[in-house]
Amino acid sequence: MGSTFRALFFSLVLVFTTTAIGAENGAHGYFAIDAGVFANNISQRLSAPSAYKSEVASISGFLRFRPGISLGKRFYFEPSLGFVLPWRTNVDGSTMIFPMQLSLDLSVPLLSFLSLRLGPGMYSELFYGSGGTVRLNNGSSYSDFGAPSGMNLSFTGTVNVALEVLLSHHFSLNLDAYILDIMSRTRRTYHASASLGVKL
Repeated sequence: MGSTFRALFFSLVLVFTTTAIGAENGAHGYFAIDAGVFANNISQRLSAPSAYKSEVASISGFLRFRPGISLGKRFYFEPSLGFVLPWRTNVDGSTMIFPMQLSLDLSVPLLSFLSLRLGPGMYSELFYGSGGTVRLNNGSSYSDFGAPSGMNLSFTGTVNVALEVLLSHHFSLNLDAYILDIMSRTRRTYHASASLGVKL
């Protein structure tokens, strides 16, 4: 299963890269860079006691690259790749975590200044561990535990819903929601981002 997900992920990255190059060089598209904030695990943050809100959720910086491929009549195919910044470490500091959001959205015009984006996507976390051991509290004393080594990728499918408000020909405000594990009532999670976009 892991190799299937890796193949799917890298195929989607290839689609993104190809369409990004096409949008940047073509006359019927654009290339946008979005910068803002990313909030994860929103439902857990809202339901957790105040002392634990920062333990179950976080608000981080967000940088996204978003080409737009014209499909006619102001409809656009917008594959995008976003990075949650800065990259973080796990609780014991032994593993670096690089979160990413890959989306394959269709942009649909609602008003002259407002568009709706819908589509599937994938929330991915790249884990990198240097190995060795980590000394941790085991309850009554401290013990050494093995730390992970090498790189691993995790994938979770998402359904994306977004509103883009056009502030001018080159600038827009983007409000995005990402629903993870939408088919599972127990594992369903909500992430969101708000960003200012610059169309080149």
